[in-house]
Amino acid sequence: MIEQRPLAELANDRRFPPDPQFGLVYAALQAGNSQGCYWQANTWSSCWDQANNVLYLASDRRLDQAEFNQHWLQTVVPAMPARQVIKLRLLGNAQLELDHVLKPYQSQPSSSYFFADHGHAINQPQLPSQFELKQLDPEVLQLPSAQPIIQEIRWMWPSLERFLTNGLGLAIQVEQTLVAWCTAEYVSSQRCGLGIETLEAYQQQGLGYALATAMIVACRQRGLQVHWECSSKNLASYRLAQKLGLQPQAGLINYGLVWL
Repeated sequence: MIEQRPLAELANDRRFPPDPQFGLVYAALQAGNSQGCYWQANTWSSCWDQANNVLYLASDRRLDQAEFNQHWLQTVVPAMPARQVIKLRLLGNAQLELDHVLKPYQSQPSSSYFFADHGHAINQPQLPSQFELKQLDPEVLQLPSAQPIIQEIRWMWPSLERFLTNGLGLAIQVEQTLVAWCTAEYVSSQRCGLGIETLEAYQQQGLGYALATAMIVACRQRGLQVHWECSSKNLASYRLAQKLGLQPQAGLINYGLVWL
């Protein structure tokens, strides 16, 4: 039997092991700053992070393949009719079930890195005079160049209004154009996961580092520990996390599942 349960009940589900990355996501879900769903079945539990399209699967014994297929086809796929790929992250004993779970689907494994800030000393570089650091407030978000930022916020948050109330973000502006930005993507009372972007024409100028250091300082002032995740293929993001002094956590493995 597959049953959707309130997200608050997941805290008592012993199938989910301690995991720093999932802990960040679930804390944001509990705080109402992210959206998702939680299901329980006889042999496994799952949690869907709607923002990044990740299904977390945890089990305490061998998975029932027929039950999982039913869950996939009747609940997961209809929930995302416009998306053809979902990332599956296996937690706990589910890691032992790779072939059993993935056999019916087209799947492509991928890996990512997860970093955390542990309060080391950090120096904020001085921006060149043509660049101006801006807080992402309603006035800044009215600029035409803010549309990609608004789209990203609406993707990650339940609403733009909730981001402005509970989130935080910074951008670098040149005249009337926002050329780089860093936003809080997962926020709870103690943690904050960051997302960062620099327009291609302004890359390799140190803007990402300047922006990220300012964001780390802003998060610390609010009592939030910064977390950073990047694909193993994104060497620029990986090197930036290292330059920022963020500490790597255990490596993460995703499986991109495709249906037609």
